[in-house]
Amino acid sequence: MCLFEWLVYQNKLSTVCTNHINLDQSAYQKGHNSKMALLKSQQNWLKWLNGNADFVRIFSFDFSKMFGSVSHNYFD
Repeated sequence: MCLFEWLVYQNKLSTVCTNHINLDQSAYQKGHNSKMALLKSQQNWLKWLNGNADFVRIFSFDFSKMFGSVSHNYFD
């Protein structure tokens, strides 16, 4: 994280992240990552399947490359 992002987080976002982000949210929480999010999801899916669900429909989106495709030369 660069210095500017850290300063913005410390001064503006830290209280929001601490007080208003659901515990199931993995982003922006210390010690959480995508692996934990997948494990939590898998636990829920298996619980539903062990219950009365016949199937679980899963949609997955990968936004990691989205911002890398933005042309930064547009404003040159």
